Amino acid sequence: MSQNLTSEVSTSDSDKINLILSGIEQLQQDLLLAKCEIKTAIRDVALHQDGWENSLVKLRVAFSEIDARLHGIELRLQRQNSQT
Repeated sequence: MSQNLTSEVSTSDSDKINLILSGIEQLQQDLLLAKCEIKTAIRDVALHQDGWENSLVKLRVAFSEIDARLHGIELRLQRQNSQT
């Protein structure tokens, strides 16, 4: 009878160990998936950041052109007003 108790305890311990190992394996898979998702998110952010930076550069160029044109118009108006 003591052998049956020992085998039941060891089987139960073995089941617990297998359950724990299975849980650890699932956690490892979940971590790998999360790692992939984080890498993808970082790549997406980097791409969007590049897009924003390109847009800002274009806006700066456009504002510089507008400023130059307005300055030219102001100079012409000042010249016309000083001539009259």
